Amino acid sequence: EHRTSATVAQEIDRKRQRCSSSLSQYLEARQQAGELRPDFPPEVAARFLMGALFSIHLTDTPANEFIEAMV
Repeated sequence: EHRTSATVAQEIDRKRQRCSSSLSQYLEARQQAGELRPDFPPEVAARFLMGALFSIHLTDTPANEFIEAMV
């Protein structure tokens, strides 16, 4: 339904952006605490991870050992 309903697509995108922003802020805090390299791009990493997670969810990809280990 997300592909045919603009309302659903907008809601999914809004939630994806909110999750990505929260993860980016968390990663930035870890970077400032010295736990991540100074040149680590928190926003890019967050968007990449959220994109991968949403892709897995939207395509009903079965969870296997690799995905479980990543999460």
